[in-house]
Amino acid sequence: MLALKLLTVLRNSPQEFSRFHREFRLLSSLDHPHIVSVLETGVDKEIPYFTMEYLDGVSLADVLR
Repeated sequence: MLALKLLTVLRNSPQEFSRFHREFRLLSSLDHPHIVSVLETGVDKEIPYFTMEYLDGVSLADVLR
């Protein structure tokens, strides 16, 4: 299974697109058991996305409560 991260709200902003792509490059360069693996990036119907491995479990928000 995969998880998707989409950039939809500000997709017309070059600054936000650049930040989104920089986040992908940074995350894909990391290799650690406690960090999800980022697999690929792309654009579909003008919406930038990247795919990550899906981890089943509780959210960080749940842990912090």
